[in-house]
Amino acid sequence: MTGSDIKIVPEDIRAAIPKFVAEAERLRVAADAFRSELAALGAPWGDDENGREFGTTFAQNQTVIVDGAGVLAQGLASIPPTLEAMVSNTVDRDEANAKMWR
Repeated sequence: MTGSDIKIVPEDIRAAIPKFVAEAERLRVAADAFRSELAALGAPWGDDENGREFGTTFAQNQTVIVDGAGVLAQGLASIPPTLEAMVSNTVDRDEANAKMWR
């Protein structure tokens, strides 16, 4: 692939930005709801030796999963400003290059 094969359509990229914003918010809300629902369950596995062992492992993994979903939501939310910056920089660079050849 050569550089001439790459085409960026700023309007198309900007049109996709609201979708990232909406999906990041949906993921954040879902992660918060998941965290709340798990917390509301309490410790239904019992207080015997097996229950305590299961509970310890479950709690550690629960934290990793729920925290991971939150990090994923943050990552998704970070995409729109990056896309906008990329588009703006590309447009600015193209306009500056075009001025050089006028």
